[in-house]
This record gives sequence, C-alpha cells and structure tokens, in this order.
Amino acid sequence: MEEIAITSEIVSELCGYIRIGASFNTAALACGLSEDQILEVLQNLENLSDEFYKEFLHDLKKAQSQFEVIQLMKVSAEGGAKGAQWLLARAESGKYKKLLPKKDKTEDVWGLLNSDE
Repeated sequence: MEEIAITSEIVSELCGYIRIGASFNTAALACGLSEDQILEVLQNLENLSDEFYKEFLHDLKKAQSQFEVIQLMKVSAEGGAKGAQWLLARAESGKYKKLLPKKDKTEDVWGLLNSDE
C-alpha cells in the first residue's frame, strides 16, 4: 500500500468537496486517494492517534456542518410549508416529529462526523 501523505492542501480540498455535499469517500477519491488510503485515513480518524488527525476530524465535522447549514438555509428560503415542517421536525424532533413522513430519516449517517470526540 502506498504511504499516505495528507497535506493541508488535501484537507482543504477534501473539506471543500464535503462542504458542497460529497460523501467522505467521494471527496477522498476526487482528491486522488486510493481505496486503501481511504481505509487507512478512516482508521487513523477513528483512533485519533495524533494531533493532526484530531484537527483533521474537526475540519471534516466543520465542513459537513457548513454543508448542512447551507442546505437548511435553502429549505428555509425556498421550502414553503413542507420545508418549514421539515425544519421544525429536525430542530425539535421530540416536539414536532409527527410532522415528518414515516420514511424520512433525518439522522446523519456520517458516524465519525457526528461523534462528540
């Protein structure tokens, strides 16, 4: 397997792709990482083995949060009544959960990006 050289430029590019909605894997592939390198990066992010990966995880979480906020702003501006219902249900799930269709899953599937580490 090729040695991973994650530079600040790669982190910036990766976060840019995530900020516009790409998944981590898609963003990493677009940055030129191989599948093996992606797995290695994910392992390092899980273990938080050094300060670089702690900061990297923080940057990824921030980019994903920025994407989410931009999308919420679009729903708020353009969503009409259905968008307002969705926003209320997402923000106050206990209070407004019944407004969501049963098939709507608002949970984030990013795992690592939603952990409180």
